[in-house]
Amino acid sequence: MAQENLAGIEAGNGKDKREDSFSLPQLDFEMALDMADGDTASWIDLVRHAAETSGGDLLFVLPSFSGDGEATEKAMVRLPDGEEDVLIAVSHDDDGFHYEAEAAIDEELKDFAHASIDVLRRMQSDAQIVTPLAETEN
Repeated sequence: MAQENLAGIEAGNGKDKREDSFSLPQLDFEMALDMADGDTASWIDLVRHAAETSGGDLLFVLPSFSGDGEATEKAMVRLPDGEEDVLIAVSHDDDGFHYEAEAAIDEELKDFAHASIDVLRRMQSDAQIVTPLAETEN
């Protein structure tokens, strides 16, 4: 993956595919991404950091193909919103970051994201069980 120099200020310049109203976690994430310092980080690192700052997770990054066949990358982010999870797909080009709210994300991709969340939760709960056992052995 090529490293790109990105200024955080350009993050808000992109187009987005989201609902007219969006949640506070989405706003928090987008603000964290807008304020990110991209002088030394790739755009994926900026998305990961913004997700973590907002209490969420970068689930995965997949290739995405435009109508003209050009390949780009799309990052899937999970943000907690009360008892539920909010999914946001983020991509980047010369115009800045582009956001897709959960309603605009393809159903198969949403299913894959929800399965990834289940695996992530299982790994986190296993770590909480295994870590205390490993500490007592030492």
